[in-house]
Amino acid sequence: SGTATTAAMAALAAEGVERQRDAAQAAEDEAGAAGSGAGEEVELGFFESDAGSDDDDDGDDDQDGREPRLHEDGNWLRWANGVAGGPAPVWLRPFRTPEEVAAQVACPTCKEPRSFLLQIYAPLDGADFAQAFHRALYVFLCRKPDCKSEPTVLRTQLPRDNPFYAASCANEDEDVPTTFDRSTLPELRFGPSFPPKVIVTEPEPDVHASRCAVCDVVATARCVACRVVTYCSKEHQREHWPKHKQICKLLQAEMQKEGDGAIDDDQPVEGAQPGKDGAEESEAPLGPGEKSDADFSQEDLDDLITGGSAALKAKIKKDPAFERFQDRIAREPAQCLRYCRWPSAANSTGQGGEDSEELDEIDDDDLAQTERGPLWLATEGQLAPSAVPPCDKCGSPREFEMQILPQTLHYLNELDADFGTICVYTCTKSCALEDGELAAEFVYTQHL
Repeated sequence: SGTATTAAMAALAAEGVERQRDAAQAAEDEAGAAGSGAGEEVELGFFESDAGSDDDDDGDDDQDGREPRLHEDGNWLRWANGVAGGPAPVWLRPFRTPEEVAAQVACPTCKEPRSFLLQIYAPLDGADFAQAFHRALYVFLCRKPDCKSEPTVLRTQLPRDNPFYAASCANEDEDVPTTFDRSTLPELRFGPSFPPKVIVTEPEPDVHASRCAVCDVVATARCVACRVVTYCSKEHQREHWPKHKQICKLLQAEMQKEGDGAIDDDQPVEGAQPGKDGAEESEAPLGPGEKSDADFSQEDLDDLITGGSAALKAKIKKDPAFERFQDRIAREPAQCLRYCRWPSAANSTGQGGEDSEELDEIDDDDLAQTERGPLWLATEGQLAPSAVPPCDKCGSPREFEMQILPQTLHYLNELDADFGTICVYTCTKSCALEDGELAAEFVYTQHL
């Protein structure tokens, strides 16, 4: 009967309210645990258009009135997380000789210079890392598909007191001069450039994050009327409204009964504005990348990883490591980088080892939340931590620091280069370097 149906829907509505509250409380509990001594969380990197870049730049920071990029700005409080693409890196400091750098970035297969892929600003704190108060990693990649050579990663760093930047900056609004005259840098030749991007970061959403009611990716907006059902995009809000309309009214009635009160259709919600029929349209970006997540589907990602091979697609679909990769990426499909410097061995893989029996008893979602090392594409081709060589300079262990995902190829419009995922391992001492030295760190690429 109609009454029975209404009662059933009301029960479902009440369950939805309770489930939303439980998820919010679980997220708060997890955040509290993270703040009480848990290991470093994973930061995700996204690409945005770089308005400050100039492919014709001749090294003059103020040329054509453009904004300075990264280390061109003397105020290091304003330094972004990193940049990708463009004709050349933004060097943190002068290098020793152009011949030395040219040898380091040359592809060992074709002997041509690699292209500049990206750089990140990754400073270290504490007395043990005084030599790396400013620290940058540069990644170079050969774009010739036949070479298949490993990328190269170069590390450089500076102490707080250095000849190029002020030891202190009062605030981000302060204009601080720098003595680093980039016009004196010798010209270097790199491979064909990628489109310039700015790298922005945000913490990886936890397993309790709100999900889109249509596609189950991390939501960016919620229904303005009931504030329970969430969506990843305004398109999915509109698509779901005919199904949601009736239960939306019941959810509002349930909240009124519990004393929460309904929300007027014209009441704004953070990051969104109400649309017709009470559906909420998001004004916030769908993801920190310049393209919407909807533009990059799971099928697109599968094609990137497998090169479009039907046989390889069928193989990885049955691989539990790939299933985990898909589940984790689905939290933020536009992510291009995963950063978590030197996670402990207990959290680095979540696979095998002495703790494997204990880990098998953990729920998959909880297990994924504790994994802070490489997110492998497949079981085959993973690199064991014991296979990572120590630092060439000081002999200290190297550990995982960051990972470049195959989505990078999509957002840089790259059609020639091919990789599964690139994992970067760095010296855990960030050992001291000679004046102007660029130290090569260890890179491992998982291909399929």
